[in-house]
Amino acid sequence: MSISSGVVSGDSVTFSGQTNFPMGAIELTFHGKVKDTNLNGTADMTLRALLLGAETNPASLNLTRQ
Repeated sequence: MSISSGVVSGDSVTFSGQTNFPMGAIELTFHGKVKDTNLNGTADMTLRALLLGAETNPASLNLTRQ
């Protein structure tokens, strides 16, 4: 998945991307904040399938630079 848009403003980070496949697409949107060596936030992944419709699954993301 490639990031198609993103914004960094102060300590806030937002980015999104999409991958297409023959019967639909997967979209990902992330919103988070940077503090010291940590990036914490939430991601929503939406599957859009022709036969199944749309389904969104949320997730937390916590990254630490080592």
